[in-house]
Amino acid sequence: MSEMKNVNQTTFIVIVVILLALIGILGFAIYAETQIEYSQYNSLQSQYNNLQNQYTVLQSQLDALLGSAQTKSVTIEISANSTNDPYLRCDLFNIDKTLTPYEINNDGVGADYAFNDLGSANHVVTINLTPGTHFICFTVSASPPYYWSGNITINGQVIASSNDLTTTNTITAYFVV
Repeated sequence: MSEMKNVNQTTFIVIVVILLALIGILGFAIYAETQIEYSQYNSLQSQYNNLQNQYTVLQSQLDALLGSAQTKSVTIEISANSTNDPYLRCDLFNIDKTLTPYEINNDGVGADYAFNDLGSANHVVTINLTPGTHFICFTVSASPPYYWSGNITINGQVIASSNDLTTTNTITAYFVV
């Protein structure tokens, strides 16, 4: 019986030693994989930093090429006259975005420019725009059967006109700076 006890103890000790060895090997494998992943992370972080530096340099070069004086002064004149409307109206316009029904029906709230006028309107605005193609959307807050006529003038040149401006009929005019 004591021999059986010694064999069981020996077997138990051997199993424990094998398990400890396996745990050690597994722990080393996890440690080694972690080191590889950490090394890969450092490499990727370094590549990211290099790309970010290159981007900063390219952005600086682009800014230098384009220069700080990118915009040009543009004079916009909006004129409108009532054809048959006795009521106070809002004439409004946006630059480079369409007019929304909300802006049109809420006296220009949210529009780039809005003015209240009775019978006629003439507004001149000078703004700076980047070179390229732009557009203006213009209308008056009149509803049929009331109509307005209107013109959009850019730097002294009429570029668009309409004889039936209402909340549902706007002028959209494109121009190049």
